[in-house]
Amino acid sequence: MITMPLAGCIGNDDSNEDDSQPEEIVELQDWHVHFAVNAADLPTCNEDTNGRLYYVEADNEFQVCKTAGWDVISIKGEDGAPGQDGNEGEKGEIGVQGIPGPNGKTTLISILSSNNCPNGGYSFEIGTDDNSDNVLTSDEVTLVTDICNGEVGSDGADGAQGPQGPSGVDGEDGVDGVDGIDGIDGANSRRWTLGDGNPGVPQLGEIDIGVSGGPAPTDNSDYN
Repeated sequence: MITMPLAGCIGNDDSNEDDSQPEEIVELQDWHVHFAVNAADLPTCNEDTNGRLYYVEADNEFQVCKTAGWDVISIKGEDGAPGQDGNEGEKGEIGVQGIPGPNGKTTLISILSSNNCPNGGYSFEIGTDDNSDNVLTSDEVTLVTDICNGEVGSDGADGAQGPQGPSGVDGEDGVDGVDGIDGIDGANSRRWTLGDGNPGVPQLGEIDIGVSGGPAPTDNSDYN
């Protein structure tokens, strides 16, 4: 805060000062004006600051500390009446249009298959179209760069075998096959006695032997 005297506002500098002047007026002649950047910089208004006058720069106003608190003393007058509109100024002359500049150069890019890439790729030819024919000729190429495909990576290791899947749905029953052809009936069987044929020796028994084809044996010799 800056303190400055308020000179010439109250009282006068006459050396023949009237001694009968009230004491209050004499004290006002020594009154000082203080300075604050904004209202937040004002001190607390109490008995110690009562009667102080501050100029607040941010608000362009004075504030005085009174018993009831800070009181604004406005130094702004009311706005004046609007003035008359001024005369319209003369129009300036229209300037001369400048000469158009030359057309800019176009950069062209040709994309070709690259012969320098072991795994295939592209070759980019870049240059300025000097003759503006939208065709990049060999004499206009200023940069050639290849972009190659990456190498084929090796196969990864086989993953672990997964769990066995659930059993599938049973298929439909197949169609029954065609019945086979009935076989030929065999010849009637004959009963033969197994043994040596001697009546005094017990025989082993009798058996039915089917005969098919040739004639039946005439005795038991073939079946002993």
